[in-house]
Amino acid sequence: MYEKLLKMLSDERDSETLLKLEKNFTSKVGEHLARLDKKIKRMAEDDVRRILLEKEREIITLAYEQLMKLRILKITIYAITGRENLLEEEHLTDEEKKFLIHLKKFIGQIRKNVLKREIDIEKELIVVRILKDIPEEIVGIDLKTYGPYKKEDVAAIPYMYAKILIDKGYAEPIEVDE
Repeated sequence: MYEKLLKMLSDERDSETLLKLEKNFTSKVGEHLARLDKKIKRMAEDDVRRILLEKEREIITLAYEQLMKLRILKITIYAITGRENLLEEEHLTDEEKKFLIHLKKFIGQIRKNVLKREIDIEKELIVVRILKDIPEEIVGIDLKTYGPYKKEDVAAIPYMYAKILIDKGYAEPIEVDE
């Protein structure tokens, strides 16, 4: 198990895609660790074989944890970048499949909330002081007409247009107590 796990970790690191694990891989690692624990308990504290088995157990545990973290990282990257359909389903463990389902729902909810916030911001009105004459009317996202404006006018206009005017030096935001 020791050499096999280290090889799997090395191969997974070298591969851009998710590699297929053998069936019941997680259970087999757990069973192997349980067998090591039984052997270790039967040996004397100062037995060199016990020390070697304890070290083997530690290395197997660390390698397994690194392998799982690497696989979760790959799955997360695929999901965040919208490429989860490129993951081969038979290469995912049952736990990884559940993780991917929950992760996709979570990412979808975040994207939905961000999009909703962006739409809300675009509809939000910002109070600005006009710094330069703006002779043209602006049709806002709400289909209302804003302007024309003269220097020193104070106006409430949609965030998107206020930001453009502020960035171009045509207006400055005004703090309004609500």
